[in-house]
Amino acid sequence: MLTEFNKIFGRDFIVAFFVPALIFIAANIGLLEIFKIRPVWLQINSADPLKDTTFLALIILVTSFCLMALSRLIFRALEGYWPFNLGIKLNFFQKRQYRALKKQLEELKAENEQCRKENTKFSKILIYDRLMRRLALDYPSEEHMVRATAFGNTVSAFEDYPRVMYGFESITGWSRLNAVIPKEYREQIGSARALTDLWVNTWFVSLIFVIEYLAIISYWNYELKFYWIPCIGFVVMFAASWRARIAAQQWGEWVKAAFDVFLPALCQKMGYKKPSTIEAERKFWLSIGQGITFRYRGSLNGLDNSRKEAFD
Repeated sequence: MLTEFNKIFGRDFIVAFFVPALIFIAANIGLLEIFKIRPVWLQINSADPLKDTTFLALIILVTSFCLMALSRLIFRALEGYWPFNLGIKLNFFQKRQYRALKKQLEELKAENEQCRKENTKFSKILIYDRLMRRLALDYPSEEHMVRATAFGNTVSAFEDYPRVMYGFESITGWSRLNAVIPKEYREQIGSARALTDLWVNTWFVSLIFVIEYLAIISYWNYELKFYWIPCIGFVVMFAASWRARIAAQQWGEWVKAAFDVFLPALCQKMGYKKPSTIEAERKFWLSIGQGITFRYRGSLNGLDNSRKEAFD
């Protein structure tokens, strides 16, 4: 029982969900106090403070579980998966950034080729490397995959990595790969993901906080005052979304490394011999991915020789 308790209330849970919940409840208490709204459940009786503080702690804990239950929806909202395909319809700004970056790289590449032909030094190599790294970290490999938010594109960039490098679909294949990743490495990935969730959830509770401010103004017919309150909320929102993108890059490095290191082990665990060439490996994982994604067993028919060799 103690082991299960530690799994639920471990470090990752505290970082990812409990801390944002604590920030949210503390901000709400401050907001209600500013507007002189004092619910009975928020008042601590000096005669029996333990009872009231315990109830407040329970509220924070329940809020943490709510954030955990809504984690996927919140995460996808910041990624740009919005109703009515708005994420696709409103991604023109990110696409424009993507095209501008690609154009810069093409111009630098052409300039580099010209320098090679003329046997002269290419002086912008550091700029070229920096832009190449930015493209790899901040955007997926193809324009049609570009999301409406910078955070969404950062996540999409490392999700796209195994497909580009090995022909392996990360979304459907991650659960298989996870089966061969050592426990210690999974914990490292989990910790990196927890930091990302911390900022994603902080972004979300800041958004809810601003909405609450507007609801109080509207419902209780207050004058539009204390302008600094929503301003702080918006500042925290933008700061949290920025930090979420940085944390996602660090988390993505762990995920990409997992594919680099443990794909051969997955191949062996599934009963196949690792292909001898990169091109053959891409075709192999593409066939496996089609079978996993579409439940198409015919995609495995061409892998008989690889399976036979594994058992020879």
